[in-house]
Amino acid sequence: MGQIQYSEKYFDDAYEYRHVVLPPDVAKLLPKNRLLSETECFFATKLNTLYAKHASIEYACKLFDETPHKTVYVYNAILRSYCKEKRWLDTLFLFKNMVSYGFTTQEKPDNFTVPIVLKACLGLHALKHGKLVHGFVIKNGNIASDVFMGTALVQLYSKCGKMGCALKVFEGFS
Repeated sequence: MGQIQYSEKYFDDAYEYRHVVLPPDVAKLLPKNRLLSETECFFATKLNTLYAKHASIEYACKLFDETPHKTVYVYNAILRSYCKEKRWLDTLFLFKNMVSYGFTTQEKPDNFTVPIVLKACLGLHALKHGKLVHGFVIKNGNIASDVFMGTALVQLYSKCGKMGCALKVFEGFS
């Protein structure tokens, strides 16, 4: 069993326990001056998710802030954590930062990122922000044809009373 498979089993087993004790300074184990390896990225992402689920969103945020060279997986973990906690504004703010500062291939929002952000827009009934995210999706066509993306957009538009827009998105995915 390789390092990643072993780590994955450890973290998956940890999800099953309700009283997981997570030290707040585990982020110090991550390197500060280079890109994360696949194993380190996996570790940071899983640890972030564990913090958010079992310890504290504040620890998850601290780990996120201390993680150097964040990948899309690390961003998605904290975005998902914010959204789960209904911290809609934090979700939108982090997404804005993610796309505002530019991104490499590793940091580029993907078909998991945008539905999370659209859920935050829906939570705030922020149709204007949802339309901006939709524009981002269109501009970055590599994720525009994803079924989860389409579903999130249809849900946003329909729940905000824009049935014409919802139908247009739906027909675009048919």
